Amino acid sequence: MKYNISSSLDRNVIPLSVGIIQAILLIIIFIIGLVGNILVIVVIKRYEISSSPINILLLNFVSCDILSLFILYPITIIVKFGLPVYPFDSSFCSFEGFLRQTCSIVTILTLTVISVGRYDAIVPPVHKRDHVITQLRAKMFVVWTWIIAFIFSFPPIVGWNHYIYASEFSYCLPQCLHSDRNQSNQSTIQSSLLYGYLLYPLVYNLPLLVMIHNYCNIFRAIQTKTDRLQQRQGFIIRKQSKFLFELRTCRIMFTITAFIMVLMYPYILSRQACFISVGVNDTFASGDAYSIIMSFLGVLTMAAPAVTPAILPLMHRRFKREFYGILCSWTRSHKIQPLIYYVKAETDEHLIRSIDGYIKRNEQRDNKHRIPQDLQEKPANVQAWSGFSFSDVVTRDVRQHNLENHGS
Repeated sequence: MKYNISSSLDRNVIPLSVGIIQAILLIIIFIIGLVGNILVIVVIKRYEISSSPINILLLNFVSCDILSLFILYPITIIVKFGLPVYPFDSSFCSFEGFLRQTCSIVTILTLTVISVGRYDAIVPPVHKRDHVITQLRAKMFVVWTWIIAFIFSFPPIVGWNHYIYASEFSYCLPQCLHSDRNQSNQSTIQSSLLYGYLLYPLVYNLPLLVMIHNYCNIFRAIQTKTDRLQQRQGFIIRKQSKFLFELRTCRIMFTITAFIMVLMYPYILSRQACFISVGVNDTFASGDAYSIIMSFLGVLTMAAPAVTPAILPLMHRRFKREFYGILCSWTRSHKIQPLIYYVKAETDEHLIRSIDGYIKRNEQRDNKHRIPQDLQEKPANVQAWSGFSFSDVVTRDVRQHNLENHGS
């Protein structure tokens, strides 16, 4: 469907100073999001845990963020730096809008599936049944999130609504009321509005309600189960450990989901208001204040890809340790590395098993590793400082190092 793009692509209504500030913020978000999400993938792949259902979904989520960071963010940053017009034609604008909409929908749907998985893992079922989110089903859900995203993002490409450049956001979006108001064809207006009426309730509002329902029931079940475990004296340690693992995973994913929803939903609500405000006087919507507010909402929603790499190291020790180790290996690959491994053991078996796992992960670098005799003799909180390989560590008197530095 051809349309007049002269009004939609010509003018950037954001003041230059505001645009530069937003561009700098987007550059910071771009660096944190790109480097951090790549590190998340590296850590998951390094430990060969990518086949678990939660990590399959997490990899899909992170990969979608990387895709949007690589393609969409540089375009928006360039425009924010004061370009008076959109630098590309309407065909590229349609591609940008399609990709942006697809990534946004995939993000929301993946977070919804993760909440279903956490609900299935923690909330006890009424009848005994298999887990809803298995490895195979997780892969199927990944495929379906992309299929659904394509279905809802493709109609503007073929003429049901269309993607235009929104100068207040500095990127391309589905056309809504304020763009359609001047068109004489009322059927086109109604068709464009109908697309918005279907899009936002089905792929944004409904998943949000599902996530709220799941996490409310999850935390209610956690409280009930915690009280029950505290009252029992002889509960099985293995079951408690599994419960604590699921609880930690749930807390991490809930925190990530909550932050992303807080960042994205003001923008989503503004877009819904654009579609439903038929016949409302848009004097405010045409002012500079409105454009500046909307532009910051656009920047806010573009901060979502930086949430996962920011939250994971803060709430997950393993990710924090591995992020630190990988970054150190990139910046100082030929120097002695500080603290890259930490073992907290209560039994000899636990300690030896932990160190053996570390050696196996590093056997390609040094196949002469072996568990030191002193570490097998006495369980302790071991803090190992590495040099060029783990063999440099195992020859040290670790117990003496702990006594001298930690007083234990």
